[in-house]
Amino acid sequence: MRFIADENLNDHTVRLLRAVGHDVLSVSEVAPGVDDEQVLALAVRESRILLTFDKGLGNLIFGCHLLPPPGIILFRISDMESVGIPYFVMGSIAAQTEWQGIFRVIYKHGNRARFFPDR
Repeated sequence: MRFIADENLNDHTVRLLRAVGHDVLSVSEVAPGVDDEQVLALAVRESRILLTFDKGLGNLIFGCHLLPPPGIILFRISDMESVGIPYFVMGSIAAQTEWQGIFRVIYKHGNRARFFPDR
Protein backbone atom coordinates (compact mmCIF):
# COMPACT_ATOMS: atom_id res chain seq x y z
CA MET A 1 0.00 0.00 0.00
CA ARG A 2 1.01 3.62 -0.49
CA PHE A 3 1.04 5.57 2.75
CA ILE A 4 2.23 8.93 3.97
CA ALA A 5 3.26 8.99 7.63
CA ASP A 6 2.55 12.23 9.48
CA GLU A 7 5.39 13.59 11.61
CA ASN A 8 3.79 12.16 14.73
CA LEU A 9 4.52 8.59 13.60
CA ASN A 10 8.02 7.73 14.72
CA ASP A 11 10.85 6.49 12.51
CA HIS A 12 10.60 2.97 13.93
CA THR A 13 7.00 2.69 12.72
CA VAL A 14 7.96 3.95 9.26
CA ARG A 15 10.87 1.48 9.02
CA LEU A 16 8.68 -1.46 10.08
CA LEU A 17 6.00 -0.59 7.53
CA ARG A 18 8.63 -0.34 4.81
CA ALA A 19 10.18 -3.64 5.92
CA VAL A 20 6.90 -5.49 5.31
CA GLY A 21 6.61 -4.01 1.81
CA HIS A 22 4.55 -0.84 2.17
CA ASP A 23 5.54 2.24 0.18
CA VAL A 24 5.76 4.86 2.96
CA LEU A 25 6.58 8.52 2.43
CA SER A 26 7.55 10.14 5.74
CA VAL A 27 6.66 13.80 6.31
CA SER A 28 9.60 13.96 8.74
CA GLU A 29 11.95 13.06 5.91
CA VAL A 30 10.52 15.10 3.04
CA ALA A 31 8.80 18.13 4.59
CA PRO A 32 9.50 18.50 8.30
CA GLY A 33 7.55 21.20 10.09
CA VAL A 34 4.79 21.68 7.51
CA ASP A 35 1.28 22.41 8.75
CA ASP A 36 -1.70 20.06 8.55
CA GLU A 37 -3.09 21.61 5.37
CA GLN A 38 0.25 21.04 3.63
CA VAL A 39 0.34 17.44 4.86
CA LEU A 40 -3.11 16.85 3.38
CA ALA A 41 -2.09 18.49 0.11
CA LEU A 42 1.01 16.30 -0.06
CA ALA A 43 -1.08 13.17 0.58
CA VAL A 44 -3.48 14.20 -2.20
CA ARG A 45 -0.68 15.06 -4.64
CA GLU A 46 1.13 11.77 -3.94
CA SER A 47 -2.14 9.78 -3.87
CA ARG A 48 -1.30 8.21 -0.49
CA ILE A 49 -3.30 7.13 2.53
CA LEU A 50 -2.40 9.35 5.47
CA LEU A 51 -1.35 7.74 8.77
CA THR A 52 -1.61 10.09 11.74
CA PHE A 53 -2.25 10.66 15.44
CA ASP A 54 -3.60 14.18 14.71
CA LYS A 55 -7.35 14.33 15.30
CA GLY A 56 -7.52 17.87 13.87
CA LEU A 57 -7.26 16.53 10.32
CA GLY A 58 -10.86 15.38 10.43
CA ASN A 59 -12.01 18.97 10.90
CA LEU A 60 -10.05 20.05 7.83
CA ILE A 61 -11.87 17.44 5.73
CA PHE A 62 -15.36 17.52 7.22
CA GLY A 63 -15.48 21.08 8.60
CA CYS A 64 -13.31 23.11 6.23
CA HIS A 65 -14.07 20.88 3.22
CA LEU A 66 -10.47 20.50 2.06
CA LEU A 67 -9.84 17.91 -0.61
CA PRO A 68 -9.23 14.58 1.12
CA PRO A 69 -6.43 12.16 0.27
CA PRO A 70 -7.31 8.61 -0.79
CA GLY A 71 -7.81 7.74 2.89
CA ILE A 72 -6.90 8.75 6.42
CA ILE A 73 -6.12 6.42 9.29
CA LEU A 74 -6.22 8.18 12.65
CA PHE A 75 -4.78 6.24 15.56
CA ARG A 76 -6.30 7.07 18.96
CA ILE A 77 -4.14 4.92 21.22
CA SER A 78 -2.61 7.43 23.63
CA ASP A 79 -2.81 5.04 26.57
CA MET A 80 -0.56 2.49 24.85
CA GLU A 81 3.11 2.16 25.74
CA SER A 82 5.21 3.78 23.03
CA VAL A 83 7.24 0.61 22.42
CA GLY A 84 4.09 -1.22 21.26
CA ILE A 85 2.74 1.48 18.97
CA PRO A 86 4.69 0.52 15.79
CA TYR A 87 3.44 -3.07 16.05
CA PHE A 88 -0.12 -1.95 16.76
CA VAL A 89 -0.03 0.30 13.68
CA MET A 90 1.27 -2.55 11.52
CA GLY A 91 -1.33 -4.97 12.86
CA SER A 92 -4.15 -2.49 12.36
CA ILE A 93 -3.17 -1.93 8.74
CA ALA A 94 -2.91 -5.65 8.10
CA ALA A 95 -6.33 -6.30 9.69
CA GLN A 96 -8.26 -3.96 7.36
CA THR A 97 -8.71 -4.10 3.63
CA GLU A 98 -10.80 -1.00 2.92
CA TRP A 99 -9.05 2.36 3.24
CA GLN A 100 -10.06 4.21 0.08
CA GLY A 101 -12.41 7.17 0.55
CA ILE A 102 -12.59 6.64 4.30
CA PHE A 103 -11.56 8.49 7.43
CA ARG A 104 -10.96 5.55 9.77
CA VAL A 105 -10.29 5.98 13.48
CA ILE A 106 -8.44 3.08 15.08
CA TYR A 107 -8.76 2.53 18.82
CA LYS A 108 -7.04 -0.03 20.99
CA HIS A 109 -10.12 -2.28 20.86
CA GLY A 110 -11.91 -1.38 17.65
CA ASN A 111 -12.40 1.22 14.97
CA ARG A 112 -14.99 3.38 13.26
CA ALA A 113 -15.16 4.69 9.72
CA ARG A 114 -16.68 7.71 8.05
CA PHE A 115 -16.78 8.16 4.30
CA PHE A 116 -15.39 11.37 2.87
CA PRO A 117 -17.96 13.85 1.55
CA ASP A 118 -18.81 13.65 -2.14
CA ARG A 119 -17.18 16.26 -4.34
